[in-house]
Amino acid sequence: MRHRIALLNGSLAAAGTLSVAVLTSGGAPAATPVAMDGASEPAPSPITQVDTVYIAPPLAPQTITIRRTIRAGGEHEHESEQGGDG
Repeated sequence: MRHRIALLNGSLAAAGTLSVAVLTSGGAPAATPVAMDGASEPAPSPITQVDTVYIAPPLAPQTITIRRTIRAGGEHEHESEQGGDG
């Protein structure tokens, strides 16, 4: 029973706080009459903002040459020959 009373008191306090806040802020926004013909006020012009961004030019393409030199009697030949025997 105490819990029910506490919940009731809390909900009443929250509703009171909300109603006070709405009343002090002016309530609902005031309704202003809107002209239906559209000629009463011109449409506002959009604001245009131009930003200049400077980008570094791309690097010129470069040619990379890879040269591999393999010795005829190198270590790799002996390793492959020994790998099969042993």
